[in-house]
Amino acid sequence: MSLTITNPIATQMLLQSMIAKKERALPEYVAILQRPLAQRDSTSDIADRLYYFLGSDTNAASADRNAYAKLEVPVAILWGDKDTITPVEQGHDLRTLLPTDTDLTLLPGLGHIPQIEDPGLFNDALLKTIGKL
Repeated sequence: MSLTITNPIATQMLLQSMIAKKERALPEYVAILQRPLAQRDSTSDIADRLYYFLGSDTNAASADRNAYAKLEVPVAILWGDKDTITPVEQGHDLRTLLPTDTDLTLLPGLGHIPQIEDPGLFNDALLKTIGKL
């Protein structure tokens, strides 16, 4: 899998699989995603990290569902309502774990990488959210 991730040909397909607006997998975004992958040993480094990235690390702080309620900093969640990588149901679940004043803002028609899919909508929602914090 790490070899696929670092393959320039596969990067656009992987990006398209993460977003609802497939046409937003623009060459400039693919180039940005590819830049760190051109570094020496990136394929083996990614292979080493995949174990943790895919959620196999049960010692990760994020694996402790009770830890979220203990956060003492303001939290806001922006979530693409068409996210198929991390479905919106998980956003609602995360919201229930956080302090009660946490907002979950759904971004209509957007997937896992909303800042690429609709930068204007994302930036507006981000600025509005920051203004509330």
